[in-house]
Amino acid sequence: MKLHLPKIIAAVVWLGAGSGTAQTNAPMPEKTLRIVLVGDSTVNDAGGWGYGFKQFLRGGAECFNTAANGRSSKSYIAEGRWAKALALKGDYYLIQFGHNDEPGKGPERETDPATTYRENLARYVAEARAIGARPVLVTSLTRRNFDPAAPSKLKPNLEPYAAAMKQVAVEKGVPLVDLHARSVEYCEKIGPTETAKLNPVKEGKPDTTHLNAAGRLVFARIVVAELRTVAPELAPYLRAEPVPVTDTDTAAETKDPGLEILAPSAAPAASPALPMIPNRVFRVADFGAVGDGVATNTTALQSAINAASAAGGGVVEVPAGVFLCGPIKLASQVNLRLTDGALLRMLPLGKYPGGTINPENFISGTGLHDVAITGAGAIDGQGAAWWPLAKTSKTAKRPRMITPANCERVLIEGVTLSNSPMFHIAIGGKSADVTVRGVTIRAPASDDPLGPSHNTDACDVKGRNILIANCDVSVGDDNFTCGGDTSDVLITNCTYGFGHGVSIGSPTHGGVSNITVINCTFHDTETGIRIKSDRDRGGLVQDLKYLNLRMTNVGCPILIYASYMAQEKAYRNLNNLTPETAAKYPAAPIGERTPVYRDFVFSNITATAASGRRAGLIWGLPEMNVTNVLLENVTITADKPFGVFGAQGVRLVNAKIVTPEGLNRIVSTNAPFDLR
Repeated sequence: MKLHLPKIIAAVVWLGAGSGTAQTNAPMPEKTLRIVLVGDSTVNDAGGWGYGFKQFLRGGAECFNTAANGRSSKSYIAEGRWAKALALKGDYYLIQFGHNDEPGKGPERETDPATTYRENLARYVAEARAIGARPVLVTSLTRRNFDPAAPSKLKPNLEPYAAAMKQVAVEKGVPLVDLHARSVEYCEKIGPTETAKLNPVKEGKPDTTHLNAAGRLVFARIVVAELRTVAPELAPYLRAEPVPVTDTDTAAETKDPGLEILAPSAAPAASPALPMIPNRVFRVADFGAVGDGVATNTTALQSAINAASAAGGGVVEVPAGVFLCGPIKLASQVNLRLTDGALLRMLPLGKYPGGTINPENFISGTGLHDVAITGAGAIDGQGAAWWPLAKTSKTAKRPRMITPANCERVLIEGVTLSNSPMFHIAIGGKSADVTVRGVTIRAPASDDPLGPSHNTDACDVKGRNILIANCDVSVGDDNFTCGGDTSDVLITNCTYGFGHGVSIGSPTHGGVSNITVINCTFHDTETGIRIKSDRDRGGLVQDLKYLNLRMTNVGCPILIYASYMAQEKAYRNLNNLTPETAAKYPAAPIGERTPVYRDFVFSNITATAASGRRAGLIWGLPEMNVTNVLLENVTITADKPFGVFGAQGVRLVNAKIVTPEGLNRIVSTNAPFDLR
């Protein structure tokens, strides 16, 4: 019998830009409306407008995104994706194809706009109507390449397919969202510079086909505005401003198309309130700041923050330039905004106040409310000189980059953080309502042969009601971690590279609960999911959900253990831990700090382990086993088997653990498990 997991939906307050369309006051129908998105990567959640579209839906509607990378109107049908989309029994189907139908895409994908493309669209329309659904055709999102010969105009693209779709819409009497025309108009209106802010950057180059977090919302807003006109009956289901959500739908970037679709339900993981900060601006240049990369600007920046605080709050704006600075303290109702081109650079080791004896953290604040660090600018920690101290000195201290503690309503958004001497973001104390979104964090891997970074955790949190969304992280330690006294955390749509994974622990005293990690990717990460603690620092860790994750070349996709401080080499060599060795681990009396792990769900996960590494490990203490762990629709390929030691109630449902020993060869001791 297959266990069906609930869809996790988390609504959070959004600081929307622009006034949008006035919210309708029409009553919500009792029946939940189901909208299914069909198309290519410019529609899906990872790189298209689909995730943004979901944020405009009100509670009476749900959205399943079945759009998939690289698919055309032809290949989407041929691969059986359209049949699976129809099986969802949607009320509305929004259908967009064109990018991969063009000539040169290969015989399995390309279509002729005058013939086969039109025929495919007609089929989509007919078959959607046949199940009682209403199709809506959406012309393709434009590619955003400006013409050097006419710099204010986009290069012509996709017009034949957009024209063909318009003709089909007229012939079949189908509502049409002309996203192609509207997106061209919008981009040409705002110009190349502003349009570039909607493009993701991949390997240092702008991607003018897909969308970053800002682009997803911009073009979703256009789709929503068009729908209000062409399908006015949908208006009661559409918000005026977006409210971010996450779900376990069929986004092609985050879920294997062959996996089962999970039924929706409302189960919030995090809904942090955002800070409320006055719009008055305090420019650091007015307080003497000089962005020449030479002058020290600590006093100027702190003076601007103090002035904003004294005025009742405001935005402290750092313009383009390189601003050297020592430690500064934030204040309530202040947003430190780094504009595009602004680089706030920590003073180097030799000039940093306190040196290695007592350095203050770079940007700190304790007991504050309504604080933010935002913008398209960057913060550089100049950490390379500090990192060797982790190996050469037992007494040297290193500053952390951003450290709000015991704060309420914290927002860190859009900035790029790099090369911190130690942790990049460390949110401590009993903080609440914390949002970190659209942040890029970079430091060398801890095993980098040229300049390894040590203890450069990307984002450490402690508190409740925390959202981590749309972040891009590659560092030398934990990509994310939280300790005890932490609950209600949602991590969604993040990309993780080098680092030790999405972790919990090692200190878990005080408890960790209700953590959801969903729609994230991992590549070259030392560990995918890591839960660690020990008898001197443990607590209750429960209600953890890991959903729709993709991992490639990961050291250990799933690692759960409670012997983090074990001294004997045999117990520390987790990759080669055998049932015989695990069975010899000595028991100890149960105490206040005994780690307790229970109620974990891993669902819709595809992973490949790095060469020579094991598929995963669940290892509980002999006196306190791990209990109630579900792995459903989990596919892991590895050189060494999955180990389950000291665990009770481990269930594998539709799981495929592939190793040279065969399929689903689990090594275990003191761990009866259920394989279905």
